[in-house]
Amino acid sequence: MWIRDEDFLRGNVPMTKFEVRAVSLAYLDLCRGDVLLDIGAGTGSISIQAAMFGARVLAIDRDEEAIELIKMNKQKFAVDLEVIKGHAEDIIEKLNFNKCFIGGTGGNLLKIIKAIDKNQSNKIVVANFIKIENLSLFIKTFRELNYEVEVTQVSISKMENDLLRANNPVFIARAIKGR
Repeated sequence: MWIRDEDFLRGNVPMTKFEVRAVSLAYLDLCRGDVLLDIGAGTGSISIQAAMFGARVLAIDRDEEAIELIKMNKQKFAVDLEVIKGHAEDIIEKLNFNKCFIGGTGGNLLKIIKAIDKNQSNKIVVANFIKIENLSLFIKTFRELNYEVEVTQVSISKMENDLLRANNPVFIARAIKGR
């Protein structure tokens, strides 16, 4: 079951929108038994949808409002996931996971990527970017770490009152190691 944007409790926390969430989750190639680490989990939209698909989920965010929203959405959708408050770059090396989604980094993308790489050898990492600089850093760093990297850009427009309203284009990057 796919969850629509309007069904999530939102607050003032960023959320991965439905269409981008669908592509990002497809790129994660989640299977039952996978352990997904959701970094910068925000409202928990990726985490909750992944848990509904059968993945074990670890959702990290450093923002108190985000942590509360994740917990409320977790309860609303009756999913099992672990919510962790803290800075991802300080926690990643202590966790076991084979899939990772990067939604927010708090400006620490490089530290987060290096911590992800130290953690395990075979994994898929998917990240969403609106800034070219962050996308470039993701590509450059993961290639230097011998990951296969691919990037897709999506532009979504939705009809509102018979007019199309465009959302910001989003780059969806995927890094794979151990194929």
